[in-house]
Amino acid sequence: MKKVLMEYLSFNKSERRGLFVLLSLLVVLISANLLLPLFYTPQHYDFTAFKKEIDAFEKGRVLLGARKEKKQSTYQKFDYTYPERAVEQSKLEPYPFDPNQMAKADWEKLGMTAKQVHMLMNYQSKGGTFRSKADFKKMYCISETEYEVLAPYIQLPETAEKPAGQFPKGTPFEKKELITIEINTAQVADFTKLKGIGEYFAQKIITYRSALGGFLRIEQLLEVPKMDSVRYLQILPELTINPNVIRKKNVNTATFEELSGHPYIGHNIALSLTNYRQTHGKFAKLEDIRKSALVTEKVYKRIAPYLRVD
Repeated sequence: MKKVLMEYLSFNKSERRGLFVLLSLLVVLISANLLLPLFYTPQHYDFTAFKKEIDAFEKGRVLLGARKEKKQSTYQKFDYTYPERAVEQSKLEPYPFDPNQMAKADWEKLGMTAKQVHMLMNYQSKGGTFRSKADFKKMYCISETEYEVLAPYIQLPETAEKPAGQFPKGTPFEKKELITIEINTAQVADFTKLKGIGEYFAQKIITYRSALGGFLRIEQLLEVPKMDSVRYLQILPELTINPNVIRKKNVNTATFEELSGHPYIGHNIALSLTNYRQTHGKFAKLEDIRKSALVTEKVYKRIAPYLRVD
């Protein structure tokens, strides 16, 4: 200690000051380290809620796995792709039968499961029929093993035979009976015989024909409201026309309303014709209607077949 004190006294003033500062800092750090626990309270964290969340998650994961297993086992319960399982479920007791004549009790007597009976009855209620054993085999509720057991007892041919020269309905080769409709005299009942023409549309054709006075050409049907080219081409092979039954209007006696009601004449041309007739008198010949201001050559060719002069 004396030696340390002597060394300290040997330092100059500046060195002593630096050594004092260094010792003071050392004392402060030591004191702070000793006194800090007296003023600082350590914080404790509660992990109980977090642990509960983890437990709930684990429990949910286990339950989800159990549900998946249960769901899978439910599907497998009626999975008829496994022959051994299907046979196990349906205790077959086969006897000669026609699947088209089977009632619910008959299927049950045969040994079918409730699920199979439901599917077979549903198929029959919708008009389904079995023409052969092959048709019955296509029922997906019947497994391959079950079919092999039942096949000898099914009172149907192995496959459906098609009569020579005949084709199933609805095929492109089905022979269709063509009908013929004369469009200037046909009534609603006649038009409805055509594919795609109902009573509503048939009445539209007749209404337009009446306003026109009759059809000169079959393609005039395209002028009927809502008549499209697809419908027109579909019925065209079954249509005929007799233009000699056209009803013509007398241009000298027809009223303004009668003329304007014609689809090809309309309000303006009808007014032009009646005004000319009032001013110059009756038309001597049909070609004289060209003298009316609105009757151009094009208009004349279109309306002349529907007009006459007496």
